[in-house]
Amino acid sequence: MSHLSLLLNCTTRQDLSKLLGIELKHLTYLIYGLSDSEKYSKFSIPKKTGGTRSITSPIDEIKDLQKKLSTLLQSCLQEIENRSKKKSPSHGFKKDCSIISNAKSHTRKRYVINLDLENFFTAFNFGRVRGFFLVNEHFKLSKEVATTIAQIACFQGHLPQGAPCSPVITNLICNILDVRLSKLAKLNKCKYSRYADDLTFSSRSKTISKELVICDGHNWKVTGKLKKEISRAGFKINLQKTRVQYKNSRQDVTGLVVNEKLSIPSKYWRVVRAMVNNLLSSGYFTVSKKVITKGVVQEVESKGKIKQLNGMLSYIDSVDLHNSQKSNEFRDLNQREKTYRNFLYFTKFYCNTKPIIICEGKTDHVYLKSALKSLNEQYPNLIEKTEDGLQSKVAFYKYSDLEIRLLGITGGSDLLRAFISNYPKIIKKFKAKPSKQPVIILIDNDRGAREIYSQIKSITQSKSSIDGSQDFYKLYDNFYVIATPCKQGKMSRIEDFFPKTLLKREYNKKKFEPDEKKFDKSKHYSKAIFADKIVAPNYKVIDFSSFTKIFYRIELAIKDSATL
Repeated sequence: MSHLSLLLNCTTRQDLSKLLGIELKHLTYLIYGLSDSEKYSKFSIPKKTGGTRSITSPIDEIKDLQKKLSTLLQSCLQEIENRSKKKSPSHGFKKDCSIISNAKSHTRKRYVINLDLENFFTAFNFGRVRGFFLVNEHFKLSKEVATTIAQIACFQGHLPQGAPCSPVITNLICNILDVRLSKLAKLNKCKYSRYADDLTFSSRSKTISKELVICDGHNWKVTGKLKKEISRAGFKINLQKTRVQYKNSRQDVTGLVVNEKLSIPSKYWRVVRAMVNNLLSSGYFTVSKKVITKGVVQEVESKGKIKQLNGMLSYIDSVDLHNSQKSNEFRDLNQREKTYRNFLYFTKFYCNTKPIIICEGKTDHVYLKSALKSLNEQYPNLIEKTEDGLQSKVAFYKYSDLEIRLLGITGGSDLLRAFISNYPKIIKKFKAKPSKQPVIILIDNDRGAREIYSQIKSITQSKSSIDGSQDFYKLYDNFYVIATPCKQGKMSRIEDFFPKTLLKREYNKKKFEPDEKKFDKSKHYSKAIFADKIVAPNYKVIDFSSFTKIFYRIELAIKDSATL
């Protein structure tokens, strides 16, 4: 049964509490037992355009409840939109939607009209939220359920900006506005989209319809049917943010330039590139931000956060990737991608805060994590018990599409050899002081390792044979390669360190076959299934004693790096 159907079957607060997975007693306490000041904290942040924005943040218990409600309503919204044959013009706070999807329909237009709805979230008062769920044709919920939803979502009589379920409720209620404005746009040969409180119209027509906006001296004013529809929906227009941009000037929609194709404003890119360069040269970077001091907005410099800069680079990369129409495939990198790659090398390998282990196989890190949790008492230098549970003191590199494309590490000996070769060439550009935490590559001691052994011999100029028998091979400062120890004088791979009985375990009437050359999809299940369905859930009862030989080598490499 769909989430919408389950919600429609709710007639009481108790029904809703069950659907949200919370005890009725606790739900009642959160709604009625806490005062507003106990439920939320309020603070202001400066707007880029001046002034301040009020953010209301719920306490953790209220936030968790609102997240559950948000997930439920997002599913309902998705079902409602799927029933419609027309694509929704709303792009904010929705799955598979973003500022990119919002802006892309407005490229190559003669003019772009940008509007902003004033005090957007406060326009959704308690009565409006409750009334929507009472009378909307898709819901028509009971009074008790509609009231409870409004009580969960609202603070001081309206939807708070900063609460998890506020965005989805605004999208549900704004659906009728979107439908009406889409019709108005079509009548006037325009494209329409909305991202939260940002409304955009664009057209290739030579003239701008008076049903949308008119020029009053040097200012543009919303007029005609557009003004009526916005007022009819219960909103006010922010007069200071009404703009019309022609094709002979820069046109932007939700921060993206749309004149020819979607692009990042060049100034934004220059600022981000400078931040990365500062990070690589000095180990830190600064950001300029606005702060409020005694009611006065001032711009100050402060030390930036790595997570913040990663978000900026990811944003730029997502726009570029959209324009390239290419997948996250491994290929020659452009200048922006190289900048992002350098950032990732710096943060993950050069200035890593923990020893990082790069495994040859994509599932190997699952094996090692599970083994380490099982053997935690034997390895206090690798994992520790805290009040929040077991915390690893080493990081395991996780393969992602982004990093496969930018770093070229996909597992397998060929690309690991390329990574080993490229590593010193890239980090030599960095001037900041490096971390003492090592980078450790763990490979299977099999035939595929032979070329890596030859590479190690060449880099280290070793006169001895390289065959994986040594505990570790140090290639550069804090950079090590470890091979899985030989099993009874024979070659080994990481799966060989599991008990034979575990390797023989069936899953969905199929057997496990780690050898790719022997793998038959009709008879065998994959390494991914073995890792995620067999190993990880059962780490407490699996015998990982043979993995001590691998962890012994890892510990030796970490101790060696500490002596530098």
